[in-house]
Amino acid sequence: MSQAGNITVDLAYRSLPSYSGQLSWVEPFAPFAEEAVYPRRVEAYKPISFFNEGQGLSAAAQQYDATSIINDLRAQVDTWRALPNANDWLVSPETARLLQHWRHYQFNGVRPFFCQVEAVETIIYLTEVAPKRGKGGKASLEHLANANAAPNPELMRIALKLATGAGKTTVMAML
Repeated sequence: MSQAGNITVDLAYRSLPSYSGQLSWVEPFAPFAEEAVYPRRVEAYKPISFFNEGQGLSAAAQQYDATSIINDLRAQVDTWRALPNANDWLVSPETARLLQHWRHYQFNGVRPFFCQVEAVETIIYLTEVAPKRGKGGKASLEHLANANAAPNPELMRIALKLATGAGKTTVMAML
């Protein structure tokens, strides 16, 4: 509020990157322009961190390098996916039939997106294949169990991250 008791608008100026890589200026909009108070334009801007990945939200004991864990799991799933013989997949006959269907069926209409099939394959790998796979598979499961131990000691949860519009509902239906 101004000293006169009127509403003022204190807008922080922000720069938006344009397609040319230059900074564009966005003029502020104020419904009460005669009373609006605008800060001075600042020429030097601090870099904005759009993705802080949860910094400050967890204790030091909960911090870990998720990228290496995810990449290891992806490599294991890729190696398993490349097995040509369904008998080597270490899955139940029903799961093998579904995998054959999703991977090779000539759909007339909409077929599952590749990311949907990959998400389902990852869950199948973690639930059916990894326990039978030996040291590599058990290491992934052990990491998941340790990650679930503190927040959910009696409830094992696995989360998948898919982009907006990737068809998470379809993935849940496929499971």
